[in-house]
This record gives sequence, C-alpha cells and structure tokens, in this order.
Amino acid sequence: MRHFAFVNVVLPIALFCGHAGATTITSSFGTDLDGWTANPQGILAFVATGGNPGGYLEETDASANGNMHVAAPAKFLGDLTGADSFSVDLITYGTPITIQAAFGTLTFLNSAAALSITLDLGNPLTVWANYATPLTPAAFGVNAATYAAVMSNVTSLTLILEADKAVDTEKVGMDNFTISGANLIDAAVPEPASFAFVGAALVLYGVARRSPGRRRSCEKSH
Repeated sequence: MRHFAFVNVVLPIALFCGHAGATTITSSFGTDLDGWTANPQGILAFVATGGNPGGYLEETDASANGNMHVAAPAKFLGDLTGADSFSVDLITYGTPITIQAAFGTLTFLNSAAALSITLDLGNPLTVWANYATPLTPAAFGVNAATYAAVMSNVTSLTLILEADKAVDTEKVGMDNFTISGANLIDAAVPEPASFAFVGAALVLYGVARRSPGRRRSCEKSH
C-alpha cells in the first residue's frame, strides 16, 4: 500500500507543476489557424509564409456593414486573472484611407460584463508591427472588482480587424497573438515538463514495486 500512496502523492504534484509553470498563451500560426474563428463580416485564411515569421492569420473584409473581427479559441478563455500583458503583430494590405476607429479593439467578455480597450495603432502599417497593452484594471478604466469579475471567467475574447471603413475588400494579417503573466495558468495543455515529471514518478514507482520482490527472491535462494 505504501507504493500506491507514493503515486497518489506524486502524480497530482506533477500535474500541478505543469500548470503552475505556464507564463504565456500564444497563437503563432505556424501550421494552421489554431482554432480562431471570424464573425460573418470577415473571411479567414491561413497563409503559410510571410508572417512574423512563418505563417499567419489573414482576414478579408466580406461585408460593407459592421466590423470584421476574430475570436480566440478555448485556450485563451477561462481564468485569466494571472495575465498581466497582451501583444499582437498586425499588418494591413494597403494604407487605409479612412481609419476605422474600432480597429484594434480588444474585448474580454463573460455573462457579467465586458472589458474593452483599443490598442494604440495610429495609422495601420503595411509592414508587420507589434502592438501591446498591459492587462490591468487601470488599462481598461475599471475598478479591481469589475476587472476580476470578467478576467476570472473569460468566455469570449475578440479583436476587431476592420481597418478601413471606406474599403469593403481590405485584408489584415495577424500573428503572434500572446497573453502573458508570471502567474498565468494555461489550463488547456499541460506543459511538456509535467509529462516528464509524471514519467519520472512512474519509473520510481516501478522501481519501488520491484525492489521487495527482488529481496524476497534473494532470501529464498539463501
């Protein structure tokens, strides 16, 4: 029974360590769209080369009404209270003539409320540029309680990519969408380190189980 107690203690610790070590959640679009979706105003495509670097997400404006936006996959949702910063790389195809004020609006949402902030994009560039913002109550202009109410259970995360309100066929590229934080937990995928820890625990468990048997065999031979 001692051996089972050993595993029952070690395995939960191993899995916990895998979550606690996570500091970033990111989509680098190396091979596909990584689960991102768009609203009906935009059409998504994965572009394998030309990103910053490698592949990237491309959204094409498909409607004269409303703002096209992208919606994050499940790995960016849930408890984000440990997040402290956000960054993304963006590029536009052609210099926008009339800038859409909503371009670059980042929104975290749940049933309680929504938190929105517009990235300081200036005149959107035709080369890859990085845009970032801290993730704090002050950055969103809300109090700590409101901020925690949303970030503790994010059910939707969107970014508006509608850059030019005078053009209905514009394209915008997005790469390296990243949320970071020293205490951030990526609950979607345990880190490789956790699997290594679990493997080591199982090896130790196997050694512990075999050792008594070997001693008994030696005793019998004598």
